[in-house]
Amino acid sequence: DLANRGRFEEALAEIKQAAQWDPHSPGILESEAAVLAQLGRLSEAGAAYYRAAEVSPEAGGRLALQAALAYAEAGRTEETENSFRFAVRRDPGLHRAWYNLGLFLAQQERLVEAADALREAAKRASDTADYPYALATVLLRAGDRAGARAAAEQALRIDPHHRGAQQVLAALQR
Repeated sequence: DLANRGRFEEALAEIKQAAQWDPHSPGILESEAAVLAQLGRLSEAGAAYYRAAEVSPEAGGRLALQAALAYAEAGRTEETENSFRFAVRRDPGLHRAWYNLGLFLAQQERLVEAADALREAAKRASDTADYPYALATVLLRAGDRAGARAAAEQALRIDPHHRGAQQVLAALQR
């Protein structure tokens, strides 16, 4: 209730007390993480989301993804990667985690691993054009023009108006 009224510091104190009483409650830990994120304490929010993921068999993948996103925003690269990888281990069908892992690895210039993660995202959500489009950009950066063309064409089969995929194909014409 305190968090809903914007009284985040007070809410955090109450949630921390609840977490001491029940340190294995994913709901309490998730609430703590959300309040910490509202306070701009992103590294701590990532840690709370990660702890929630560890104790939640049902929502562990989603919570680990939240941890990764908080850590990424805080600039904590090692924790970001660990959390993305935990998310896809916990819930292999979580295509958004595969996608974000791929984007993260591409930022790290780990293009082969990035392409693998993006292929997995595209396989698990075959109706999402952004996944093969992102794969196309990574393959283009890696020098795989044929792979980039195929991925961009796949994105356009899903969404014939996808501007990014059209731009990749245009770049390949040059």
